[in-house]
Amino acid sequence: MMWSIFGDNLHCQVFVSLVLIGTIVSSSFSILMLILIKRMNLWNEYIFLITMMAAFQLVYDITFFPGVVNVGDKYLTIIANTLQLFSGVVSSLLSNVAAGITFYVIYFKLTLSVFNNFLIFLSIVIIPALIDCVIYLVSLQGRNSKIYSDIAVIYFYYYLKLVSIGLNFFLVALISYEIRRTGSGKQRKSLSETSMSALSLRLFLYPLVQSVSRVGCAWYEWEYQYNSHDSNGFDLNPPTTTDRQFAAQIVMALTMPLASIGYLIIFLLMQPKACNQFWRLFGLSENYPPKLDPHNEERREEEEEKSMKSLVSFSSESNLRFSLLEGDFF
Repeated sequence: MMWSIFGDNLHCQVFVSLVLIGTIVSSSFSILMLILIKRMNLWNEYIFLITMMAAFQLVYDITFFPGVVNVGDKYLTIIANTLQLFSGVVSSLLSNVAAGITFYVIYFKLTLSVFNNFLIFLSIVIIPALIDCVIYLVSLQGRNSKIYSDIAVIYFYYYLKLVSIGLNFFLVALISYEIRRTGSGKQRKSLSETSMSALSLRLFLYPLVQSVSRVGCAWYEWEYQYNSHDSNGFDLNPPTTTDRQFAAQIVMALTMPLASIGYLIIFLLMQPKACNQFWRLFGLSENYPPKLDPHNEERREEEEEKSMKSLVSFSSESNLRFSLLEGDFF
């Protein structure tokens, strides 16, 4: 059965092979990020959101192969389809929640606790995902299956992901504008301004990674939709494909893992001391890779630590304190 999954034509064999490799790579990066967060033992409300986003991204990664490729098993396909729809929606909306909270704190200069409002934020991300899954499961009953399946996969999931990415870019633009508007205007920025600029950059990189990783899937879903099996689920791997359709499949297989890879790279670059923990995972020294100027590097890390602490007091004029960003700047 395993070999039958790869099909009997070159297009199918290449696509299935790339999807399998992509699933392994993306899952590995998501697992690595979760392990890294656990080892760093730096828990606050934003790290909590990042951990949830990475966890649901892992679910999406693991189910990508059986959800996209025709594996020939009805129940495996349906489970994979359902988990992909659910985790894909939740992961995207979690990034919106993180960006929205940041905008609220920076614009209104008020504290907004993730833990105290956890049920509200959980409802925002879980309810739409559950609605999408219910519509999809209803489509498996046979009656008007194509209509409900189109609603779940194309009209709900496709456009929700599109709106989610657009909303993130919009919020990042507002956050960047607010940071510049309230900045001191001096050439030498304060630690708080430097931290907020880093925050804005990180928030910009997340939707950018999401956009790139969705290019292939969005192209294929828009132009070719999906290969429906009625009550047996759907996949994106029809028996035969044109050259253009095959090109869309290749782009999809190559870009899908970029979300997990990008999330880990952003975390390593933007989270102080994350790189040290990363090298330790592989038994390398915390000073690897070698530093060109150890003294400058030590000063830079000291500045990062001061920068993080400065976020506890967002505004020196109002002495506003907020725990949302304490210990990390997302």
